[in-house]
Amino acid sequence: MANKKGQSRVPEGETKEGRFRRVLNERLKPLVKRFDQITAMP
Repeated sequence: MANKKGQSRVPEGETKEGRFRRVLNERLKPLVKRFDQITAMP
């Protein structure tokens, strides 16, 4: 199966959905942290 990223093989347990979720988590972490700080303020 061809990979658009140009990688010859996908690491074990790294499906397309798994990678998507991991990237999404990395992107959302700073936002979530900032949101928590804002909501934590009285």
